[in-house]
Amino acid sequence: MQPAVSIVEHGRSGEVLYRDSRGALRGYWEFGGGDVVVTVSMGTAEAWLRAQPWAVGERTAILRFVAKEVVRQRAPTCTAEVDELSGDIILQQAGAAATGHRAPGGRRSTGNPVPPPAEAAATWVRRYADLRARFALVVLALVLVAGGIAWLQQDVFAIDPGKGSPLGDSVRTATHVATLIDTLQPYMPTLNRDPSRDRRRLSLLLVPLDGGEPALVPVTGDLQPGSYSLSRVIGSDGRTVWLVANDLYGVEPGSLTLVTPEEVKRANPSLDPQWIDDTRGMELFDGRLRMRALDGSGIAFALDPATRRAVPVDAAPSGAWPLRPRPEDYLDGDTLRSGPRAGPLKLHDPDGTLRLSPVRRDASGTLQVSRVDAAGRAAWTTDTGIDRFRLQQVLPGPDSTAFVGPWPQVPNDLGEPLLVILRHADGSAVSHSLLR
Repeated sequence: MQPAVSIVEHGRSGEVLYRDSRGALRGYWEFGGGDVVVTVSMGTAEAWLRAQPWAVGERTAILRFVAKEVVRQRAPTCTAEVDELSGDIILQQAGAAATGHRAPGGRRSTGNPVPPPAEAAATWVRRYADLRARFALVVLALVLVAGGIAWLQQDVFAIDPGKGSPLGDSVRTATHVATLIDTLQPYMPTLNRDPSRDRRRLSLLLVPLDGGEPALVPVTGDLQPGSYSLSRVIGSDGRTVWLVANDLYGVEPGSLTLVTPEEVKRANPSLDPQWIDDTRGMELFDGRLRMRALDGSGIAFALDPATRRAVPVDAAPSGAWPLRPRPEDYLDGDTLRSGPRAGPLKLHDPDGTLRLSPVRRDASGTLQVSRVDAAGRAAWTTDTGIDRFRLQQVLPGPDSTAFVGPWPQVPNDLGEPLLVILRHADGSAVSHSLLR
């Protein structure tokens, strides 16, 4: 089929249709004003690439052919200027073209002179700009309406479920205490609310040991209730705090950047993805995240902290405490140990130990900690504010010890969960709520 152009009129505007053996291109024309007789719009190169990629390679030839045919069929004494970038073809009176008028793209006319049609006085260019402006206003209005509806749903009509609560144990790293926070996502009110349709999200709370401001990093959301019961913080390899939230995730405390399981897989294209998907055998061992096979094969990999690439390592048991240590496992009488059932936590400059007030069921109150020397003299005593009988975790370190537990229970209040970081040097304590 030979190339052909047909022109359809709809009053003061119409369509221009180009056809050849490969397909068709549809454009639009409208009368102009001043020295512009008609403007034909055949579409941008980007639009052709999306809708008619077959024509992109011959765009210049097609646009010039359309210009020549429009001049030949409807305006034989006009000139046509082709803007290859925008796809616009401007038809002008021959005299106007001679004065140096240029097309929008800056190229001079490539057509033949022809007289204007009877409607040359129409102001098509202004009408075309008007139409585009009106269309833009309509689109803007629709966007504002959609945004308003979303805002109403999220911020006005949605129920704020309140603060999240800690999930699982807190884990101490060299610089932070990390805690998973479980939060109910906002939901729309209904007459008969179905709790099974609730969705939860998990975030990682990072509390600096040096007294800096805590940070809450979103990890994942839209979780069905009860579907993430095995979620936990694994630990830190010095660069990344690793955690399980159904899948393996990491957070870099320095930049608060989230590391997704997809990123770990991309760093290990030759590793079976099952090693990353199955989080049951993951632990921190020898300063790296280790993944052990659970089939007794003795195969294990560890992620390099800098590159996150997996390398084969020894699968021997880590010797870590097999169960969650109880607070009592950190006590030798009333003296704080350096680890579960380890020796006393020794302090220096001056030498000393930390003593906790005895845990007895016949008394009530909050947990108090004292720094004492070899003679039993107290350098300072600090009240942590935590219910002494409901202490949940002890996380000792060289310069400070963190305690996790609720404040004393009062009627109609179970007690707010607290993280208290106590400095060994002077007994100063910083308390953080774990309701976030």
